[in-house]
Amino acid sequence: MKLYELFEKDISRDIEQVVKADDTRYLRDEITEYVMTDEVQKQLDKMLDEYLHPGSVNGAWISGFFGSGKSHLLKMLSLLLAHETVENLDIIDEFDNKAKQNDNQFLGGSIKLLRNIPAKSILFNMIQIGENTDNAEDGMPVLRAFVRMFDRFCGYSEQMPHVARLERDLEKNGQYEAFKSAYKKISGREWTDGRKQAILQSKNIDKAYAAVTGDQVDGIVKQYKDTYKISALDFVTDVKNWLNAQNDSKLRINFFADEVGQFIVHSTQYMTMLQTIAETLATEIPGRSFIFVTAQEDMTAFLGNLENKAQTDDFTRIQARFGIRMKLGSKNVDEVISRRLLAKKELFFFPMNIVMR
Repeated sequence: MKLYELFEKDISRDIEQVVKADDTRYLRDEITEYVMTDEVQKQLDKMLDEYLHPGSVNGAWISGFFGSGKSHLLKMLSLLLAHETVENLDIIDEFDNKAKQNDNQFLGGSIKLLRNIPAKSILFNMIQIGENTDNAEDGMPVLRAFVRMFDRFCGYSEQMPHVARLERDLEKNGQYEAFKSAYKKISGREWTDGRKQAILQSKNIDKAYAAVTGDQVDGIVKQYKDTYKISALDFVTDVKNWLNAQNDSKLRINFFADEVGQFIVHSTQYMTMLQTIAETLATEIPGRSFIFVTAQEDMTAFLGNLENKAQTDDFTRIQARFGIRMKLGSKNVDEVISRRLLAKKELFFFPMNIVMR
């Protein structure tokens, strides 16, 4: 037997060094390669208990140094809570099997209970999506990231929130599909292409809008842009309305934001906005929307590194909302390396006298 034949898995296989939230190319491999370490099992136990029996807490803070696996865990949770199937691989079955392999029947039972809770997941990288703008000091980049990803999830324009508002209003009135058909007939283009050039397409949009609403408006997109405003309550109201429109009282919608800690660490306004979003979700749609975020530091260390006491007092308010703490340490990394890369096949040796005969 050659040395490489001792290992359970092909040691020459490609392994992504960094798991990215928005990269879907290697999902199946990321699921099958995921190692449910002792530390992860403990964290999942606590998280699932809160998720299966929701109370006042609706936020999870996943922390760990670079390379500790927090982004990988976040991505797996986004798939697991939404009961995703990737290339015929049922992730709940896969994680149940991982729990069984660790002889953790209790955790496996909790994982299987997730089938009773239908859910949708919205996963994104906060640093990539939370653009800095002229109004960055008011915490709006955090809110805009959530709004943008929710608009994308709904099939609306993610680049222009005022256009998404127009689309949402048309759909609420049962006119959106007719509007898209009218726009295509008038312009010869699909609406998903035309909305990217809303300013240049304003006359065609006005005609399509008039065709389905009966209202002759000069510059409907500009009117929406001039009057567009957004708040945490407006955002949560849109989420609530979407949930109510699905006619399933059990359905949840969960948000998974990677790299949040690095994005908000120096801004009281950013942290306050994140806390406001989580709190408003908990108030307006209790138990139906959780927020999962990652940071390089656990919350206690995060608060301790703030520049002054006033910041610490402001940030401390978020602790009650993000009461699910999932910390990954160096021990977790060591176990992942041992089990993912160095696991060996079970070998059988026979007594020498049997072999000689």
